[in-house]
Amino acid sequence: MKRALYEELKTWKGQSNRLPLIIRGARQVGKSFLIEQFGHQEFANLHVINFEKRPELASCFISVDPKDILRELELQAGIQIKAGQTLLFLDEIQDCPQALKALRYFAEEMPQLHVVAAGSLLEFVLEDKGFSFPVGRIQIMNLGPLTFKEYLLAKGQVELVGLLEAVQDGSEISNGVHERLLQLVREFLCIGGMPGVVATFLSTDSYLEVQRRQSAILDLYALDFGKYATKYAEHRHLKKLFEKAPDLVGKYFKFSKIDPDCANPARDYREALHRLRQARLILPVHLSKGNGLPLKAGKSEKKFKIFLLDIGLLVFGLGWDSLHIGNKKESSLFRGVVAEQFAAQELYALQDPFIDRGLYYWENPNHSSSAEIDFLMNLNQRMLPIEVKSSTNGRLKSLRQFMEMKGVNRGVRISEFPFCLGEKIVSIPFYLIGEMGRLLK
Repeated sequence: MKRALYEELKTWKGQSNRLPLIIRGARQVGKSFLIEQFGHQEFANLHVINFEKRPELASCFISVDPKDILRELELQAGIQIKAGQTLLFLDEIQDCPQALKALRYFAEEMPQLHVVAAGSLLEFVLEDKGFSFPVGRIQIMNLGPLTFKEYLLAKGQVELVGLLEAVQDGSEISNGVHERLLQLVREFLCIGGMPGVVATFLSTDSYLEVQRRQSAILDLYALDFGKYATKYAEHRHLKKLFEKAPDLVGKYFKFSKIDPDCANPARDYREALHRLRQARLILPVHLSKGNGLPLKAGKSEKKFKIFLLDIGLLVFGLGWDSLHIGNKKESSLFRGVVAEQFAAQELYALQDPFIDRGLYYWENPNHSSSAEIDFLMNLNQRMLPIEVKSSTNGRLKSLRQFMEMKGVNRGVRISEFPFCLGEKIVSIPFYLIGEMGRLLK
């Protein structure tokens, strides 16, 4: 499967001031596959050091001197590492925090060697063991599930992708193609972007097999809770929150909604929420005052919504019949939480993979007003308000109100409506979210 971040890896390879690179993301999003594909295609040699499969190799990192480390790796793993020709891939690096510590010395003493690391549970493992990222000595790149455009490429829809990348004013897309693209989005809603699930669908064309693979991934995440939690109570809270998460997506997050019978849900579930964020299984969207960039300056820590890692996992978690959803043609498929989850996932992927700016939303602080903006984001160094509508007839009263209050001269409506580059409000169909950065420049 072709990933957009492959080109970012090629750029990283050619940089003279290159730093060791960490690919960060949840389990099963394709980190190892992407790096190994890159290593095989762009280097004479790829050497994978997987600390989960070969924990004994952690002893090679007792010293943080790169020369000592490479000598031990060559002797114990039976490999030959040559700077400029070899990609050294440290996989599941969270199982060897000392290797993470050593990355800064590779940056300082052996910058000519290409070193990439990946891990799924980095933040909370390092937090528990008292380690911190060597700031300024490594570079971090974020990887999520496949985007809709990457899904089209996986299906072999190269011409449709080329069409999306060439759109200028919308006239290039006929009504028939518009409907075809919306139908493919509907299909993507129940498949999602987890590479293993996509591969299952492409090989079997079976929604039942898709559901089975999605169930297996969720089971894997649940088994990982033993790694997240240090005691039984934490494990129980993690499991409960994760099971309840699909019902909480897109709503104002309230701890009381997790377990109504819990006497002090905020106390019991705050740590569980923190852990799921660290594992990148949920995507938080915080309230912002929307006074301009950076949006983080007006961020509220207490008011936020959550979205899941992947739209397909959300649909499965809600217990919907994926076969029915995949074939449904009515506009109502894009209603409510499903439309917002898809938009959130695509908007997260639209941001710079090296800068975790996050997404925000806005609500009118005047209690007499119910005005709310679904998403605020930094796009092309401008604050962009975004409304997600479930049909072509959605009103835009809140969007217009926000733009007038904040002096913003451009907003976006995401819906089934065809692309229209209006003077102030741009209509973006669901399938064109990935092109917003180019279309709005």
